[in-house]
Amino acid sequence: MRSRSSEPLDGDAVEAAEGDTLLVALLTARDALRDSEFGDGRRAGFCLMGACQDCWVWIAQGERVMIGMPGIHGDR
Repeated sequence: MRSRSSEPLDGDAVEAAEGDTLLVALLTARDALRDSEFGDGRRAGFCLMGACQDCWVWIAQGERVMIGMPGIHGDR
């Protein structure tokens, strides 16, 4: 079994398992990352190419990071 930790997200604690990307942790706590600006529904960020940019988020340090692809910026 993977160890678990708790991380802050917009003032709430979000639980994550060892090895999860930030995207997985966010979607475990929420039903979507955002609403599409094109009116076609909720967005989850799993294109796995970085093309849709749904997996880009701002972190507390002021950086914008990609959180949907293992090994890319947000895999912390």
